[in-house]
Amino acid sequence: MLGKAITGYRVTGLDNPHKNAELTAQSISGDPHTYTAQLGSIVSLALAGVERPVLGLSATAYFPQAVREHIHADVKWWMTDAAPDSIRAKRRMITDSVTQRAIQISGIPQQHKREALIKLGDRLYDTVIHDELTRIARTDPDRAHAAVVVNSYERCRHLALGIHSAGQYTGGLCVAVPADRHWRAKLPPLPPGITELTPDEFEDFPRRGKILVVPMARIARGLNIVIGTKSAITPVYLCTRPLALLTDPAEMYASVNAAGIGSLPSMPTAEPVGDLREARAAAWAHMGMIMRAAPGFISTAHVLQEEIVAGMVVDMTQLAGRARRGGTDMTLHLVDYAFHEDSWQSDLAGILRRMHQRWPADVRRQMNAIYREALAAFLAYAGIEPDDT
Repeated sequence: MLGKAITGYRVTGLDNPHKNAELTAQSISGDPHTYTAQLGSIVSLALAGVERPVLGLSATAYFPQAVREHIHADVKWWMTDAAPDSIRAKRRMITDSVTQRAIQISGIPQQHKREALIKLGDRLYDTVIHDELTRIARTDPDRAHAAVVVNSYERCRHLALGIHSAGQYTGGLCVAVPADRHWRAKLPPLPPGITELTPDEFEDFPRRGKILVVPMARIARGLNIVIGTKSAITPVYLCTRPLALLTDPAEMYASVNAAGIGSLPSMPTAEPVGDLREARAAAWAHMGMIMRAAPGFISTAHVLQEEIVAGMVVDMTQLAGRARRGGTDMTLHLVDYAFHEDSWQSDLAGILRRMHQRWPADVRRQMNAIYREALAAFLAYAGIEPDDT
């Protein structure tokens, strides 16, 4: 939608320029949404003799404001997850045993994250995970397994240290590690008794342990972990807020393209060149807003916050799907206090309410029809009544 490629430059290592200074340049061009639509059209023309874009999409391909995923077209047919009460999103506030303050991970200074993650793992296991897995083991032992999710392999290890040191912990802890041995060697060590699993070994997790600590990027759309045909995982604990970074080129370009496409009229007009000119202007204006945005989620413009949260909900919906294989139910525990902190109107529930208010009636109907229980779980978390949809 910008009408041309964009090039960005970054300078790093100026704290020690003689040894570490580095200039990086990156150029981006093209719109994957356009390529996707053209691909379906070309295949249809070649096989059926008529030009018809027909696409098979992910379960989360329709989600306005989720700029990485949303395909700007009407969805004509879908399969929904309609099993009642099959997905639950729960607010969890884990407190420090000494200060009694809620433990927050995302948004705190980088040098404090390791200590906070260790503390969170300890308290989360003793106050929630142990009792929940014990209860599930009595009624459905095959599903008495938990996924504990953070946003990097290194932070997996910090959280695992906390779980390992918990008072009620007796064993069964597995930690995800990258497949590449070179990268594994750079990770901090773990105490004996913790099992390391590469992504290729995740399917063996139910036979190796009870708790898998894993990065969001590896589990959300990854391998299904099942026993027979049913998911082996019931509870999922999301311990860091999975925010997208608008400084990431792919995220930024998706946002810019979505702004341009979203400004086009819903029906063709007699002045398509003028429409494209206005869309291009909207894309450039959005680009400028991103470039001027202050660092930090709480100070980001509302429209950008909502894009980030929409992408987060898509990721969490995909994550919930890992525990829904075979029609099973699951509970998604939102653990990081950054989800709930509302002092700057940047809490997840508040932004979800703001987004829901902006959805036109037809979008609400479409979202409810496509997502059903998954959407209902997040709306309930935000305090939005189902009748409002």
